[in-house]
Amino acid sequence: MPDRAVNTTARNSPPISEGRAAALQRDYIAGRKNVVDVCKGMLEAIALDAKGLNAFCHLDPETTLAMARASEARYRNGGQLGPLDGIPVTIKDTINVAGWPTRRGSLAMPETPVKNDAISVRRLRDAGAVFLGKTTTPEHAWKGTTESPLSGITRNPFDPSLTPGGSSGGGAAATADGAGIIALGSDAAGSVRIPAAFTGVVGYKPSFGLIPLDPYPDALLQLAHLGVMTPTVGDAVISVATMMGPCAADWTSLGSGGHGLTATGATTGTGAVRFGVVSDASLKTLSPAVGHAWQTFVAQLRNNDVDFAVIDIDLGKGAEIASVLYRAAVAQAMGVLDRDALGVTDPELIEFIDPVYSWPASKILDALTAREAFTGRMLRLLGGETDVLLSPTMPGLPPRADPGERPTSDRDWMGWNPFTPAANIAHLPAFSVPWGVFSSETAEWPIGIQILAAPGRDAMAACAAGMIEGWAMNENNIPDENPGNP
Repeated sequence: MPDRAVNTTARNSPPISEGRAAALQRDYIAGRKNVVDVCKGMLEAIALDAKGLNAFCHLDPETTLAMARASEARYRNGGQLGPLDGIPVTIKDTINVAGWPTRRGSLAMPETPVKNDAISVRRLRDAGAVFLGKTTTPEHAWKGTTESPLSGITRNPFDPSLTPGGSSGGGAAATADGAGIIALGSDAAGSVRIPAAFTGVVGYKPSFGLIPLDPYPDALLQLAHLGVMTPTVGDAVISVATMMGPCAADWTSLGSGGHGLTATGATTGTGAVRFGVVSDASLKTLSPAVGHAWQTFVAQLRNNDVDFAVIDIDLGKGAEIASVLYRAAVAQAMGVLDRDALGVTDPELIEFIDPVYSWPASKILDALTAREAFTGRMLRLLGGETDVLLSPTMPGLPPRADPGERPTSDRDWMGWNPFTPAANIAHLPAFSVPWGVFSSETAEWPIGIQILAAPGRDAMAACAAGMIEGWAMNENNIPDENPGNP
């Protein structure tokens, strides 16, 4: 039932605000900014790393500046390739970039450069994006914080004593600190949305198969997605629209369509958006800080006369299912490594997968059956009662960055991450949009608002995300304009 009566049953979808990439491109075209200077400035800041973030694991300034010079030449000649030409991009070190190694945060992975781009990376390259470098990840991207035997500890730009989250934590930290506008990451249980929520940026995991995975991860039970972390919703839409589309290298992508996204950041075919908000009974695990921020968000919905339904849905059920399937998938993926590799592997990763080897087959079969039932419930909800479902992205604030300083309870990242795995289990498009402001004086910290929609309804999720982003700007007295400063 609606939470309150209003004159309309749904809100018409306004256009998504211009993102940082579009504003920067306008500056390139007008000659106010130069691609080489922008990218050189970012490389200098990354090398300085004044906050000690440790967000990058591979830099190649010569290649980056060559890409920037090629882009700048296109702008001078009026032949730019599209909305991402000259836009600085970072890439998680689980995704192949031709000429750069893919170490996956592991001492066991070779330093040898790979020969070919992943499909997603090739599409970014073909669009003229400039690659700043590869960002850090926990070993084999296995957990919700970012530290590894290879790269050490990655820290949150707003408080370096805290983690930026994971497993795409390096990309989120870089984006939040202004190093790159688009961070390409991966998300199998929340690995784009967790760090987005912890660092105050937008995270977007599209519908399963929308961005092809290459090489396709056979072991991960169709949990893994590619996604992005960006300053704004518009940037997220443009970047995903550039990378999406079927590719024979990933058979699960062959049925993916446009999903209403366009490379200009606009969406099509959405109309009005019906909002659903998870009930308070479904949010028993919220910390006081997140609970307070969530209540201010719900109050803002009412202040905007948004007609929303209160939905009793236990998103934590998706996390329970994922805790079995994800752990089994990681164990299967690790099974291809030889004994020497396991000898230099993060001991916590070995501990994480060790129980799987004593499980009966029925445990995994039961989880697969539960996944079918949970997915059916989510799709009936998102195809009937509401168009989008809103919840906090995370129930608490970021844990400590140093593993030795974390309480025992914070080591179980699947335990403190109850809301994001549902989207991976059910293949839903999912956004995390920041709500609140960073303030060292009042100890305020933004939370993420998670937006879920039915598979293939990415445009609906994006429209809702754009509306929430606009409300957040108004709530925090932020002008709804973007000067294009990267």
